[in-house]
Amino acid sequence: MSMLRCWRMIGCITLTLTVAATAWAQRSDKKARSIELGEALGQSCMACHGTRGASTEQAIPIIGGQNDVFISLSMKAYRDGTRPSTIMERIAKGYSTKEIEALAAYFSTQPFLRPLQETDPEKVTRGQSVHARKCKKCHLHNGRDAIDTDSPLLAGQKLQYLRRNMEEILTGKRSVEIKMDAALREITREEVEATLHFYAAQHGELH
Repeated sequence: MSMLRCWRMIGCITLTLTVAATAWAQRSDKKARSIELGEALGQSCMACHGTRGASTEQAIPIIGGQNDVFISLSMKAYRDGTRPSTIMERIAKGYSTKEIEALAAYFSTQPFLRPLQETDPEKVTRGQSVHARKCKKCHLHNGRDAIDTDSPLLAGQKLQYLRRNMEEILTGKRSVEIKMDAALREITREEVEATLHFYAAQHGELH
């Protein structure tokens, strides 16, 4: 290989690395700005959802540490009226897509703080078995993670909130993916309730 060709190759590699590094830095800077915007916008959310999204109310979900894609999709569904709500539909209509994604980016960076909740030990045990049979393939690590970013983290989520959401799904007020619909058709309402107790029983900062 000639010296000239060698230097050309080195130049091409250097240029490629420089372009890649610049693109990565731009993406990182864009994400940082989005999180910063989300933090500013999120101050008003904390009145209901708690400091940094760590809700203290049973009917209001923990959103701090939740999957950003799930938060974003939920907010857009509220805004578009495709997900039932009491107040979130009106709130979500006030945000642009960019602002919703910024809120999702910010809250997803916060810790998912799971409070100690009152649950039925027998239901927790039964729910663990149901989870192992029907839920663990998608809701990983006992609901502490999810196979898809558009699926929610369930472990430690508020029991009353989980119940309300499941009731919306079971009565057809809220649509779900085919695989979720199929799983729910194969278990009883008593098993659903037990599984919710299993998820709600998990507390502390688990990840």
